[in-house]
Amino acid sequence: MLERLCARAAPPEKAVGAIAPHAGYVFSGGLAGAVWSRVVVPRTVLLLGPNHTGMGAPFAVWDRGAWLTPLGAVEVDAALAEEILDTVPLLERDYRAHTAEHSIEVHLPFLQHFNPDVKIVPVCISHAGKDELIGMGEELGSLLAGRTGEVLVGASTDMTHFRPAETAARLDAPALEAVAALDAEGLYDYVVGNRVSMCGVMPVTVLLAAAVRMGAERAENVGYTHSGMVTGDHSDVVAYAGFVIRGGE
Repeated sequence: MLERLCARAAPPEKAVGAIAPHAGYVFSGGLAGAVWSRVVVPRTVLLLGPNHTGMGAPFAVWDRGAWLTPLGAVEVDAALAEEILDTVPLLERDYRAHTAEHSIEVHLPFLQHFNPDVKIVPVCISHAGKDELIGMGEELGSLLAGRTGEVLVGASTDMTHFRPAETAARLDAPALEAVAALDAEGLYDYVVGNRVSMCGVMPVTVLLAAAVRMGAERAENVGYTHSGMVTGDHSDVVAYAGFVIRGGE
């Protein structure tokens, strides 16, 4: 399945960040595969995901050990996790936020497919204010500046949930424009202000703020789709988007 979902249309290139959906592979795996196939998966990926359950700390770092997938264990980059915890005051060690959360783990097989030795730093992010999220992103970006090619920042999100496909596309369009403009503040204001059900708006806000500090210059829209493309029912869908964020290299 991974070989089918990750077929490369072009050679991968170094990237600052990536945004990919986290639904079941049958629904969003093709778009997730298209995103990850466009980047060089480096030695470490910092993965930012939303907290769907409400469990655990609001800004939770899994800082040691490994996560097990059907392809084997993915080691946590404990050294980078420690650097992040020392640098970003809002982040804390917490495992509870991750234990019943799927938004990060579904990306691991894609990363292993392209780099079997990849390490991760999983960060689960709950609801927070705009200033907190942008500040967190800027702190992360300052820490990681100059490490493009060594560390990639990924954010996990789906877009509008359980609306007709046409409505979802209309609601998501301004959010996609904000991401394309690397506009963390604009994305947060639009999604939160209009109650758009983009579940990963918090981690994507952090990613955009970090990416700008890391020298990002453009966000490439890899695609936009929805579950109705699989089920045939366009009356009640979950929508998905994918982006690759690149610098000036």
